[in-house]
Amino acid sequence: MNLAPLLGTVAGAAAPVQRPLLPLGAQSPERTAPQESVSLSLSGPPQIAIGQEFSVMLGMPSANQGIAASVEVQFDPAVLRLAGSAAPAGPPEAPTIDAGRTIVEVRGPAIAGAQPVPAEVRFRVIAKGPQSTQIRIGEVNAVSNQEQAVLVVPPGAHTLNIVQSQGTSR
Repeated sequence: MNLAPLLGTVAGAAAPVQRPLLPLGAQSPERTAPQESVSLSLSGPPQIAIGQEFSVMLGMPSANQGIAASVEVQFDPAVLRLAGSAAPAGPPEAPTIDAGRTIVEVRGPAIAGAQPVPAEVRFRVIAKGPQSTQIRIGEVNAVSNQEQAVLVVPPGAHTLNIVQSQGTSR
């Protein structure tokens, strides 16, 4: 049986695009325009001494229930190195090659009215001398708890002043 007339096939027509199977009623992420937007916050200390560790916090306001975002945090690897659980694994004596970026999962509160829990990124200052540096937000991908794309408005860069540690001199 020839189904071509029923399917409207035209000679020379392009082959169909292969897409992954999705649950019934779900839309493909590349075809779903963001239905809502949320602001992302980035906070940290304005000043830190050479050799010290510090944290920056990423978060979403409490109204953003059920939103999950994958956030790229960018920094100067000649000035800062990831510390704590964000640091690359390996023997302590092995040199660490740091690309100057890390991906952090940030989530809005699970239930309405709950306080948001910010995501923490820890750094160690490895700069040789006092200077100023910035921590920036790169690419952000976010979805709602209904798997709809969400537009995230990233904050401006966080400026960090690196100072000489107490008890040392140049």
